[in-house]
Amino acid sequence: MRLLPCLFLLAACPSTDAVEPAAETPDLSGDYTLVFAQANTECLPPEHTFVDIFGFLKDVDDGTPVTTATFAQEGSQLAITLHSNDCTLEGGVGEAGAFNASGPCDDAAMNRLISAQGDASRSGLAGWAIDATATFDVDSGDGLGGPPDGIVDCVVTEVDITGTGARSD
Repeated sequence: MRLLPCLFLLAACPSTDAVEPAAETPDLSGDYTLVFAQANTECLPPEHTFVDIFGFLKDVDDGTPVTTATFAQEGSQLAITLHSNDCTLEGGVGEAGAFNASGPCDDAAMNRLISAQGDASRSGLAGWAIDATATFDVDSGDGLGGPPDGIVDCVVTEVDITGTGARSD
């Protein structure tokens, strides 16, 4: 009969499995500085130079494609505006800071369709560190000296994007 009180005590003890609160989507809204580093590409000279491919970013001539950007977020929807060319990539943010965004980033010489995915992690008290990769579909022209013709010429298959930013209140 001693077993019965022991079973009662075990049943009365709360479970040691803690219920975790639902994860929230972090707000990445703010101003960032982003550095782009080409890791792999099908777009090779002489048809497609590094400066041409990354010409929509600042400081390409010195070998470091950089831009400032604004991340605007509404719920889980994300818009990233690259200030160097005023192009906007649209996508979303998930739990724990995973994000994706894509969109055109064109100039007179080249059309680019950029797709990026990455993670944001806390940096400092109010900032975020960005670690992402991207691909670019590149359309550089019709081959006769004319503007881009809507046919993808090559793909920049891997671009590493890193940076930091914080809310700008």
